Amino acid sequence: MHIDLSLIHTVLRWAALSISVCFLPSHNAVAVMPSFDCQKVSVGSIEELVCTDAGLALLDNKLAEVYALAAQKAVNEYPPVLKAEQRGWVKARNECWKSTDRRECVVDSYRLRIAELQARYRLLPALETVRYMCDGSPANEVMATFFQTDPPSLIAERGDSVSMMYLQPSASGTKYRGRNETLWEHQGEARIIWGYGATEMLCQKTPMATYPPQPGSSDWIFEVERLVRTSDNAGHGPDIGSQEWMYTVGRKLGIYDSEGHGPDPGSIQWKEAVHRKVFQSEPGP
Repeated sequence: MHIDLSLIHTVLRWAALSISVCFLPSHNAVAVMPSFDCQKVSVGSIEELVCTDAGLALLDNKLAEVYALAAQKAVNEYPPVLKAEQRGWVKARNECWKSTDRRECVVDSYRLRIAELQARYRLLPALETVRYMCDGSPANEVMATFFQTDPPSLIAERGDSVSMMYLQPSASGTKYRGRNETLWEHQGEARIIWGYGATEMLCQKTPMATYPPQPGSSDWIFEVERLVRTSDNAGHGPDIGSQEWMYTVGRKLGIYDSEGHGPDPGSIQWKEAVHRKVFQSEPGP
């Protein structure tokens, strides 16, 4: 039987970090202030809980740091969604007052948001990208990119749909769960449910030959498009691989300045700059 030692290490690291967060010092320890103004919070609110709990304040500061890095990469994001999603997250976090264990709810909220931003904006390098061919049809493909966040996470894509999933406790195999999607891999097979009430698909894992792909190769071009997304949800955008596409990629990644100055699209310098931004987690403009 093959034992995946790297997976065991990752899960143990996740468990250790989770335990350390749960036992972070509370307000009885040295005061730690969160990233927001505690003078303006309401009595009994979740913000007050964060202000009076050193462990939660540390998590808030960590999120503020990660959010600032994500904002650098999202400067050319269209449509701009980061700020709106963050406001939505704050509102959801504040709903933790309804939970029977408010602190645990807030801890989980912070950890998942930090992991989401790190993965979505490639603030951590991807561990690997895997293709899953489902129900025996090459046309029915799910692409999953794995990240060593806390908790471990993946971003799965099927057609135009994207799902953020997090590692879940499992008696066997490796199981990730998103909002309405799950991916459970066990003994070389994966079972994927995509969407609420959807039928489970039986999928075969087909890893990419190399990751990241060689700069300039067709796999590299399509992976850059998948991660940068120059087209809208309706498929409107420049032809992939064209000069216009290369300029659009460079503009979204901040390779070109406001006047359009930068390396020639398709040049060695352009490929190197794009590769650093997309695959090596270099901060955006």
